[in-house]
Amino acid sequence: MKCPNCGADSISLLRRLSLGPAFPTKCKACNRKIGVSFRRTFLSATPYFVVLLLIYFIEDPLNRAILMLLGVVAATIMNLKLVPLIVVDRD
Repeated sequence: MKCPNCGADSISLLRRLSLGPAFPTKCKACNRKIGVSFRRTFLSATPYFVVLLLIYFIEDPLNRAILMLLGVVAATIMNLKLVPLIVVDRD
């Protein structure tokens, strides 16, 4: 993933997915803190909340597992598409 400050490809996909508003990382190229916004991160977690609501109405364990997997995939895609990397100014 590219740094929003210098444009260098310095953040791995796994590290990008583990970023949260309270857990920024540093760019390996420019050493600036990079994070994500709280609002967009919360929005991208919507599939998790929907799955938690729906899972109480499904009795079959296989269908529950499939629903949970779909929720994780949907939330991951939403996180990658809707939550941009930002430069964090706080120390």
